Amino acid sequence: MDEQQIVEKAKELAVEMLTVRLGFECEIDVEIEPGDGDRKYVLIKVVGDDLGVMIGQRGVNLEAFQTIFALMLKKETGEWNSVFVDINDYREKRKRNITDMALKAMQQVVDFDVEVSLRPMSPADRRLIHMALSDEESVKTESQGYGEARHIVIQPASAQ
Repeated sequence: MDEQQIVEKAKELAVEMLTVRLGFECEIDVEIEPGDGDRKYVLIKVVGDDLGVMIGQRGVNLEAFQTIFALMLKKETGEWNSVFVDINDYREKRKRNITDMALKAMQQVVDFDVEVSLRPMSPADRRLIHMALSDEESVKTESQGYGEARHIVIQPASAQ
């Protein structure tokens, strides 16, 4: 299936799920961005009112919808595509919030020479923290814990 057919099928599925079945009034835009190697990313941007329930607390519903949508798209197209769904720019806002949290925690570490443990978070959110602080020479980050309890600890760079 070529890219245009994938875009059309993805839009058709998104409209069916969100507007027809779930009754949301929203605009849906679908595009494909190239990834590493032959990988393609299907980006689905949804804009509308009263879509908070689709996002859920800390994006849990959004992640679940994204997973289900990727499975449905695979069934329709016969090939796996990485699917990213963004509702009302939630992902960009979330990235800013996570980055701000990382910078505030880093400042505590630097000011008081203590380590700071952040709340448990998803792998994607932990990755954002690691990336936000990767160029900071005064601190280091480390993921600790297992499963749902996995979290980041920010430490002074001098800590062993």
